[in-house]
Amino acid sequence: MKEGHIFTEGTITQDYPDMLAAQLSRIGAVDRIIHHVSTAGGNVYAGYRGYHKLIDVGVPIDTIVEGEAQSMGTFVAMASHATGGTLKILNPS
Repeated sequence: MKEGHIFTEGTITQDYPDMLAAQLSRIGAVDRIIHHVSTAGGNVYAGYRGYHKLIDVGVPIDTIVEGEAQSMGTFVAMASHATGGTLKILNPS
């Protein structure tokens, strides 16, 4: 099984969906994605578009919250549920 890693870090800004698209392009064809999340949230519209970009990938996404997932960070992290993946929150996140 081939997996790829993507990252949501820092503030979710207007370019978040494009940043996700670039990361997804770099990992290429995989069977599973590991999504590392550490964000205080940010732009609601960008987070919403990023969420839909994630659920449209077509493979399970396992999300690991490695710090904070506030506001839109929580919403984006929940894309794992919609893809059949898992959500893991590290202590003390």
